[in-house]
Amino acid sequence: MKVVAIIFLFFSILSSAVGQVTVSLLSNKFLLENPCSKMAIEDTKNLWVQTNNCDFSETDTTADIVVKLPNYLLQTLVADDSYTWHRKDHIWSLTASSFKGVANGLYGLMQEIFGFRFYHPREIMIPDFNMHKIPQHSSFAGRPSFNNMGFHLHTMHPIELTEDLLDEKSEGGLERIYEYIDWLARNGQNYFEFNVLESIQLETWIHYAKKISEYSHKRGIKCGLDLSLHMLQQKAFQLYETLPYKFGNIQKQIQYNVSMLSQTGFDVWNVELSATEFTTGDQEKKKKILVFLTTLLKNNNIQLMSRNHVVKPDQMVNGGNGDEVGDLLVDDQGLMVHTVMFYSLTDESAPVYQNKNLKHMYEIMIKEKVKRKIWYFPESAYWVTFDSSVPMFLLPYLNARLSDIELCEKENIDGHLTFTSGWEWGYGFIDWSIARWCWKYQIDQQPVSRTVLQPISDLCSTKSYSFYVANEELLQQKYIKEKELIRVLVAQTITDEIPGPFNLEFHPRPVYPYPYIRNKASESQLDTVEKLYLDPLKEYYLYGFEMDSLINRDELNKMEQEMFDGIRITHLRAYHKWNTLKYLVEFRRKHFTKSKTSIENFLLEAKKTRLVAMKIVQKREAAYRYDITMLTTKHKDHTCYHFGYLYPVHELHFWEREELQAKNNNYQFWYRSIWNVGRTVGLFD
Repeated sequence: MKVVAIIFLFFSILSSAVGQVTVSLLSNKFLLENPCSKMAIEDTKNLWVQTNNCDFSETDTTADIVVKLPNYLLQTLVADDSYTWHRKDHIWSLTASSFKGVANGLYGLMQEIFGFRFYHPREIMIPDFNMHKIPQHSSFAGRPSFNNMGFHLHTMHPIELTEDLLDEKSEGGLERIYEYIDWLARNGQNYFEFNVLESIQLETWIHYAKKISEYSHKRGIKCGLDLSLHMLQQKAFQLYETLPYKFGNIQKQIQYNVSMLSQTGFDVWNVELSATEFTTGDQEKKKKILVFLTTLLKNNNIQLMSRNHVVKPDQMVNGGNGDEVGDLLVDDQGLMVHTVMFYSLTDESAPVYQNKNLKHMYEIMIKEKVKRKIWYFPESAYWVTFDSSVPMFLLPYLNARLSDIELCEKENIDGHLTFTSGWEWGYGFIDWSIARWCWKYQIDQQPVSRTVLQPISDLCSTKSYSFYVANEELLQQKYIKEKELIRVLVAQTITDEIPGPFNLEFHPRPVYPYPYIRNKASESQLDTVEKLYLDPLKEYYLYGFEMDSLINRDELNKMEQEMFDGIRITHLRAYHKWNTLKYLVEFRRKHFTKSKTSIENFLLEAKKTRLVAMKIVQKREAAYRYDITMLTTKHKDHTCYHFGYLYPVHELHFWEREELQAKNNNYQFWYRSIWNVGRTVGLFD
């Protein structure tokens, strides 16, 4: 037995010695004098040190892997942020034409070749190395698809970094913001912005914001402020407040706010032009104001951008006058073309914001790109009653975002800015996928193809789990998006239930309202509901449950577990919806059949399903990356909501509300509502 033990120990030591990889990063004084390349070099060193089975040094030219940085930048006519690596024997040598290109090259090599995964601002997947896993490629190159690419943190919503970005007294706030900026840098992004709200303490906040811009610039990242001329809703920061119209007073207010906010050092102002998304206002007045504002911002080296919402002019509440936003803008002003939810520019059906689809936004993009800089501005989540607030993990976002990126590349669009509304329940994986898709890579001089699930598959430990996610992506694309089950899976929002002219279709709705199905539908209309929603809901959740049952949850890694919980709760949401909707249909059908059969079992099954889903919620809450109290409870904050963005999820508010609405026949918009309508639309603070 002793001999066996000694032999086993000998081979264990030998295996360890053979498997250990030595890595050396060779930098130079030239790159260490620039903050962008210096911070990337230091960050890279720290990441290599954390790698298992890896012995790291900064001087060893005989190491198994030598990463050699240039001692000069390649001179080109137009310096850009692309890069190329060449490998000869064990040495990887970098060529780049800018300091940001050097930083991008380091992070790109680590993520795309050596297997580091920068999937979340607070988490990194660090690979294990051995001699058999050293990549043997001869070259690797990366080129950004857009001149400007990054993320808009929608801090009108109470998401993870809202309070950190808007409150200079937020304990640890700057550190968490820097973590996010590091995430952007590691994923090759060069821009980020967030909403400024009227609830900031302007005089003290500007000095805090200056620290954010300074750190961002050191990382080679431009930063922007999202504010408004005179927007009323959701506590938007207004450049002027005077009513009625007096141009002299407006000038003074704008001049003061520009003088204050320009001290922050932010590079771009993304300015909302309307009071609300569904009103146009006085177009001539806006043109005059924009000329004045543009001149002020030019004098402060700030780029002015505005956005084109998805609402068509003829669908505005105030009637509209047929003008698109592009018709208002001055020559040097850029335009962000916005789309919402998981719909693409070319989808045939996108029943949102009173539209059949969003192809008119594509037309605006093509029309305006010959006049000005265009940034595409899509969403990776739509928090209010659509995805993470329900919650559901909606994988069709992936297909839509990738297809739009490829379309924008084809059209030579200048920028890509992703509107993000929180990272839990899998939505951080979608942001990460988008960031990687915004790069074109070549390995051994061959283009690397991009696929819908390639980034997410890089987080999966087995092919069988990758197949599970891929199957679910196809299932959701077919049932939730193409068969439009999203019309019933989303929760009702205020404008779905409010009567009159404000009964606007912000997100997809069922063909008949729920109170109509319960109380007024004809037999043929009930059959339509069965065919459009109940039958495909059943097909979707039954197939989903079958796939879920094949997964051994105990073998999942952390990322796989989050995906599984998001997919599983989406299946449960479908089953819950089937039961509450079936109750409404059968309640009305009894009016025709005069049946005495009880239908309470449907609501009982819905409640049972909700309680099963609650266990998943509780497990996920234990894994949230930011303070759970901030994310899930009611509290005073800078937004108009006064609760965390995952507060509706904490007790599955929308699920229970639907059960009670069905049972009590109460579909008033204020029934068990968590929304403060007056504060949201700006009637009061």
